[in-house]
Amino acid sequence: MKVFSLFLSLAVASLGCSHAQPKVNHQIYVISDEAPGIGGSSEHDCGQEQVDCFERCWNADDRPYPHVKRDEWYYKYCTKKCREEYLECIKEREKTVQQAPKLTFTRMDSALDWLREHKTELIIGTVVLIAGVAFLIVIGGTGALLLVPAAI
Repeated sequence: MKVFSLFLSLAVASLGCSHAQPKVNHQIYVISDEAPGIGGSSEHDCGQEQVDCFERCWNADDRPYPHVKRDEWYYKYCTKKCREEYLECIKEREKTVQQAPKLTFTRMDSALDWLREHKTELIIGTVVLIAGVAFLIVIGGTGALLLVPAAI
């Protein structure tokens, strides 16, 4: 019995009382019924650009002199060339993310108003802090732009 009491007191001390825990808002907010033109949705897909680059390079009629056939050297050439373009694309995207403003609001209504007015500047997956609670910008199954609570 002493062991059980000790275990129970440790559990209560480590978890705290449930009424003392902050209430998490599990409500989902609709920013817009549609999501076309959302910032980030029209942004370059670096992975797809790399695939397209390789296909263009591999299928090109004019190959670097003196190579006239598609062989192992040419495969490595296209891979290297397109990898460099891919890394450049990734660097550009990182710069864009670093320049993005921090989205922090004190009230939900002011956050929703700002998000609706600036929806073309939003990037899917952006974390928005509203009164200390983290939310994510996502696209729902119906194509609506949503603000959902981040699950920890």
